[in-house]
Amino acid sequence: MKKALFAYLFIFMISISTLYSTTQKTFSIDSSEWKAAAALCMSAGVLPPSSVSPTTGEEILNALGRIDEARLTENEKAMLERLREKLDWTPMLNTE
Repeated sequence: MKKALFAYLFIFMISISTLYSTTQKTFSIDSSEWKAAAALCMSAGVLPPSSVSPTTGEEILNALGRIDEARLTENEKAMLERLREKLDWTPMLNTE
């Protein structure tokens, strides 16, 4: 009886933890992705991504979305595109 109760409790705890786990990839402010996004934002004259570490890829993409590409050089535009492709992360296993 105790073993069955323990097994049910264990399964319940695992299922609850997966509900509240995040599927977002996170980046520290020391990462090359965050630094590149901050540099692009400053070059375009918009606020950079949050400097509270760790920052999610979604937050960095939101900051990149504020950039007016007309204010960037061709090299910066290419870097912006590469960074957007790199941050467009989708999980291999969809839990929804």
